[in-house]
Amino acid sequence: METLQEEERDVKPQVGPIPQAQALQAVSLGKSYFKVELMVGDEMENSSGHQLMLPFRQVHHQYAPLSTDYYVATPGLSFSIRVKLARPAKEGALYGARVYIDSGDTGEKYDYMVYKKWSNKKSQSEKDKDEDEGGIDASLADHYFYIGVGQKEHVIEGFYRSAQESQRFVFAEPPRTQKRKHDGEYRDLNTIGIIRIMFCKVVSFAKRGDHHDSSRIRKQAAVDSLLDKKIQMSAKPGSIVNHGRRVGKYRAVLSRNIVYERRLIYNTLGGFTAQQHTAFYSNRGDFYKGMPLKSLLDDRVRSLGIMAFFREVSAVRIDLSTEQRLTKSSLDKSQCDRVGTNDFVRVEDLVHYISRSLSPAGSYIISTGKRYRNEHTMDYGEKYVQKQGLTETKKLQNFALKEQGLVDFFLDHPGTYDLEGEGSNPRNRLKKNYKVRLVVLVVDSDSDSDSDSDDEE
Repeated sequence: METLQEEERDVKPQVGPIPQAQALQAVSLGKSYFKVELMVGDEMENSSGHQLMLPFRQVHHQYAPLSTDYYVATPGLSFSIRVKLARPAKEGALYGARVYIDSGDTGEKYDYMVYKKWSNKKSQSEKDKDEDEGGIDASLADHYFYIGVGQKEHVIEGFYRSAQESQRFVFAEPPRTQKRKHDGEYRDLNTIGIIRIMFCKVVSFAKRGDHHDSSRIRKQAAVDSLLDKKIQMSAKPGSIVNHGRRVGKYRAVLSRNIVYERRLIYNTLGGFTAQQHTAFYSNRGDFYKGMPLKSLLDDRVRSLGIMAFFREVSAVRIDLSTEQRLTKSSLDKSQCDRVGTNDFVRVEDLVHYISRSLSPAGSYIISTGKRYRNEHTMDYGEKYVQKQGLTETKKLQNFALKEQGLVDFFLDHPGTYDLEGEGSNPRNRLKKNYKVRLVVLVVDSDSDSDSDSDDEE
């Protein structure tokens, strides 16, 4: 096994400017006491073995206590949600939350919809107040929970089954051939999933079985064995997990007033690219930073990822070229090196940028199209998600293999990329340097003109 010192000799120096690679940000609090994290893992293992998955995008409402996180889902991967009290609540105050699963719309006009109150029934008088007081949520929650005295954390394991059992969340990808009615029109069922967590204060406790309890909610239909055939959801029920909790005589009653809402929006790459208002996410390198390793193995993901990183390197050079021209124009225009909109980029610069942007396993998969294996480890010890915050030395491991993987990729896509090497056979790894650009289509206008004149004769 090569040591890191030996692999450092494999690393080529950077040739041209590349963007500053930024790590994904940890989940921020927004305007709240609560931290909400998505954890992923194998369906059959305990949620304590799940790993933290970071969102590729976080949006905090400018004025309201609402935050939205965006994740790339891998069908078949189990997930749970960890809720933490990030700072102590006020003395004597207890908080809980209603949990909504695939309840509510997603889209440009819904992303900033703010709910301030929950109601069993949304009356006309309540509807009339929406514009002045904010939205009233009349959706039916899957279940609710509260964080007890002295507790700082609660894990949402999955769909509600009973006070002691849940069915694990599993990312699903429902078929798009079915349609549903929405706003008076039928549209293709999309794969966007959304989990909404509405935090409220605990106002009292009631005996279990009291039907007048306004917080009483139904059991989720997810326990039905025919669920996948009956309803289409972006999260499907998995194995049953027993919480081992003792069920007391009383249960919490939550206030109707919503103090904070956290939304977790998740989708596959195909789902995001199919939606007009989310398709642009795949054009950004950040989209691939939080992606689970299994998703990166998809050929389409790899192809779109390489294109996204290539365009970002090209864009920073165009911006730099413009700045140079503005700076030097008063001195000597001939001294300004202009980078065109489709100039060549050295492949080793792409390797540097991809490696610094992703984890070692992530950059290896994107560059080579396969997982890293040796006699000691697989994927550099990464399991489900990409490791964050590693040193540059570790990120640049297996530089030569990544470079060769990209060279092979560009050679296999001659209709998209134009690759040039310092020899007649770029597949020969002894050839040191390669550069790439997008294929340029040249239209010979003179030939067209001649052809037109011949037809006229």
